[in-house]
Amino acid sequence: MSTHISVAAAERQAFGVHFNHSSRDATLARSLKERDLELKPHPIWNIPEVIDWNADPFGDLNWRAQFHMLRWIDPLRRRAEKGDTGAGAAWQSIAKSWVDWDSRNSARLKPAWMDMVDGIRALALCAGIPFMSRRQSTTPTWLTDSIRTHADWLSDASHLGHSNHALHQHQGLLVCGAVLGDQAAIALAQSRLEELYSTAYDDQAINSEGAIAYHLSNYNWWKDARRRLEVEGIEVPAKMEMLDSVPVELAHATKPDGRFVGIGDTDGGSPKYIDHPATRWVSTAGADGEPPEDLIRIYDAGYLFARSGWGDQERDYADETYWSASFGSAKRVHGHPDGGSITYSSMGTEWITDPGKFQYGSSEMRDFCVSRASHSLPAIDRPYDPASFVACTRREITDSYYDVTFTDSGYQGVTVTRRVVYSVTGEYLVVIDNVASTDECTAVQNWQCGPGVSATPVPRGYALSAGDAHAAVLFAGSAPRREAVSAQERPTAGWVSTGWKQREAAPALRFTKTGRRFRFITLVAAGFKGHQPTLETVEGTPAGQIRLRVDSGRVAEQIVIAKDGVSFAPYTADTNVNVKAPTEASDLPELDALDHETRARVFTLTRRARKTAWDSPDAATRGSLARDLENYLGKYSVPRGIDLGLRATISDLRCISHAKVDRREVLKHRPGLINWEAKDSFRTSHVNAPTASVYGAISDLPPLNRPTMVTYALGSLVLPALVTPASGDTLTVMLQTAVDRARTHLPLFQRVRFQGELGAGPFVAFADPTLDLSSELRLGWYLGDEEIDLPKSIAKAIVKLGQHLGTEKVVIQGGSGGGFAALQIGAHIPGAHVVAANPQTDLRRYNAKAYRAAMVSALGRKDVGNKSELIPRISVMRRLQDLSSQLDVTLVMNSGDVYHERNHAAPLREAAEHLDGVTIRDVSFDLGPGHKGLSNDLYGQVMLAVYERIGTVSPALSSRADG
Repeated sequence: MSTHISVAAAERQAFGVHFNHSSRDATLARSLKERDLELKPHPIWNIPEVIDWNADPFGDLNWRAQFHMLRWIDPLRRRAEKGDTGAGAAWQSIAKSWVDWDSRNSARLKPAWMDMVDGIRALALCAGIPFMSRRQSTTPTWLTDSIRTHADWLSDASHLGHSNHALHQHQGLLVCGAVLGDQAAIALAQSRLEELYSTAYDDQAINSEGAIAYHLSNYNWWKDARRRLEVEGIEVPAKMEMLDSVPVELAHATKPDGRFVGIGDTDGGSPKYIDHPATRWVSTAGADGEPPEDLIRIYDAGYLFARSGWGDQERDYADETYWSASFGSAKRVHGHPDGGSITYSSMGTEWITDPGKFQYGSSEMRDFCVSRASHSLPAIDRPYDPASFVACTRREITDSYYDVTFTDSGYQGVTVTRRVVYSVTGEYLVVIDNVASTDECTAVQNWQCGPGVSATPVPRGYALSAGDAHAAVLFAGSAPRREAVSAQERPTAGWVSTGWKQREAAPALRFTKTGRRFRFITLVAAGFKGHQPTLETVEGTPAGQIRLRVDSGRVAEQIVIAKDGVSFAPYTADTNVNVKAPTEASDLPELDALDHETRARVFTLTRRARKTAWDSPDAATRGSLARDLENYLGKYSVPRGIDLGLRATISDLRCISHAKVDRREVLKHRPGLINWEAKDSFRTSHVNAPTASVYGAISDLPPLNRPTMVTYALGSLVLPALVTPASGDTLTVMLQTAVDRARTHLPLFQRVRFQGELGAGPFVAFADPTLDLSSELRLGWYLGDEEIDLPKSIAKAIVKLGQHLGTEKVVIQGGSGGGFAALQIGAHIPGAHVVAANPQTDLRRYNAKAYRAAMVSALGRKDVGNKSELIPRISVMRRLQDLSSQLDVTLVMNSGDVYHERNHAAPLREAAEHLDGVTIRDVSFDLGPGHKGLSNDLYGQVMLAVYERIGTVSPALSSRADG
């Protein structure tokens, strides 16, 4: 038959996941010309001279389906378009061979005409039209006739599949219609695509197929579909714009190892080929891109993704803690009946995982993967309703814990309620499974460990290990029967799928109980830096509460779980801790950190309280002032821990001491820092040094002949400085980086001991009092507050201290946020030398969440907006420009930190080229991908080089040189 063909339509539609030009085209085309065909994940098959389209060399339906898609011949087409005539001839030979075979089989044999296979093949045939038309002056009839056949077939609703299979068919029909000029086919394809999209995605842009791997695939396929509509001039429905938010979901679904969490039919995979800031970040371990703002995201379609951080605040991305939970419908195309299942990764290891996909079709391992028993959840000894729905019936997300509950009625006569409590500070899970049955049943709480994890029985569960890393799955309450199963056959257990028909043995930890009403209480925790987590039940716990002492090496804390809430207490506390219901806190108005009048009132209160106490340094006055502040604070709830320094002021007035507190205890508020009565015995922090307190940054200092903590009362803030006097002409200033508020007791003075070992003369370490404004703030950049431009105050203190110690030069050192502060402070000291390692230089270019948290706490706004007077406080370049600074900068960068190089180092260098007084000296190290600090050895190497260059004189350095 004679068919009109639009070569232009074929050209503009020749794109897609399997049809885009790639760097591998020449290699793939060469293999095909040599008759080697590899359809991953299957082995290579040698194509015979006369192709047998009924071939099934591996006895695998997936291979046969791919064989008939013909997308594998597209590298030949792409090479032909670049002048490779041999590739063009091979494409024509293979395509015509298939068409001839098909024309002899009018019955439309499967799998050749299976849904999806037909649509993808239609795209492959249409893509060949442009080069075939040029090759033969016109499109051969056999090709145009086959395209017409595909269009007619795909138009018939009885041939349609569902989900992504239908998506491929609708795209095939659309392209066939465009190529044939068939407006009816185009309109039908458009209508079907719009209808299918409505069922494929919800309002949060979550795909309906139930597997993270298919969330990625559908994103790519639907982007192609949207583009196909666009290039045909068809208006794209507004709802399809939601596709642009999918990369953020995929970033949340990516574990710290850069691979997808294995929910549903997912065996690894990653979003590394998606060009989006969030996916670039998770695919490069934080070296490039930008992380999402949220640490937890709950999607109504049935996914919870949570993590401790994004590796952007002085912690390796791979070491962050990550966990997920699945809920919702058990009946999803590529989903599993896994409602309530949990995964858990931390310190570079996936301790608890999902079983994965393994294959399609039927096998014992595949049947195991899609069973309830293979997932980390409680399975009951009776059939599970495949159409069940596990609901998320509770979700309370706070700064200190996440508390979610899942309710499962999929077993007849049984209700399973799983409550998961995550400690933000401890980074562990407490999982409480309640089973209520109308008759006796047996439940097996399963914990599927990841490959490479070993499990060792301990008195209350299992100690886990993987190399030098440690974790634990431990039970509290009545003891269950327990066993660990690995590499078991018939029935299959203790296996994890790692790829197509590939698996690895891994322990499955099973806790078993029988009865009508019972519960499991289980701790899942990773040890910090090789520590083995421990669990202890608190004796005397009141009815209705669960009280556990958890020591992960990261923190040691007591978690108190009641029906209406969660609270935390010191590790050694007794049972008199009360848990407030969430409604109690909401009864109080919030202390609004964004309200100018509120901030002004609080800063006036704290400033006046310190000044009054300073002028009348007696305990009674301080006690009265503290009570007034406590009464004021008690009138408000404090969201995100932003109390604007009220608790820090109360600590100062009451001289609260943390000196004898176990360093593992969680202390988010600092101790009192002002030595009101100038007592030599005053020790309130972990710093074993006397404290000298002064009022103002330029006050006279007492004699400093030994390491001394000097605390500067600046009004609304107190600036702590640990001064170590020594002989030498250079004062070294050290600034802190971001802090882990769970593990760090403030004030923080970093690398003090090692700096002393360098012997480069006197030095002072300043802690950042900006952190006093919020107990949740990890990075304050030494911003200060509205009243105190902290870099300016610190610069004054440095000059005064240098005069006091008799030094002539100053070197200001800091990394990351401390590097930003070093540059800001150095801008105020003519002739200063700054060593900034991987610094931020404009906070607007940094992690949006961290930037906003600091801005709200420090300056009472989410962004500087049009407040031009605030820009120098967040931009090093603007500060240097405004002050016409004279500054020598040693800029130390990790070559693997693309993000900081592009967004912070490069703009600083560019600005310095136009600033006569600023010199940049570059030092580069390869520390691997991401934002990583300097080791002591590298720090020493850099600092000694700076001291040598500026001619620092000190007895210790002279001895080092002589040695």
